[in-house]
Amino acid sequence: MNPQTLRGVGRLAGQALALVTVVRAVRHARRDGDNLRLLDAVINALAVATTVAILVRELRERRLAAGGVERAVEEVAP
Repeated sequence: MNPQTLRGVGRLAGQALALVTVVRAVRHARRDGDNLRLLDAVINALAVATTVAILVRELRERRLAAGGVERAVEEVAP
């Protein structure tokens, strides 16, 4: 695994930890009935989802560049 891919995987792991924090914030906000904190948690969840989507796209692009289109099609096809 090259350093760039490893860095991308590390960033994905960081986002997974951020998602755990968001889930906790949602639970606390719902329990307390705090709509403003709930909105904040939902916005943070959207930010995490967007970041993960960008990271996945970058990892796929690197894989395409490294192995060519045929390799990427084989990995996507069932």
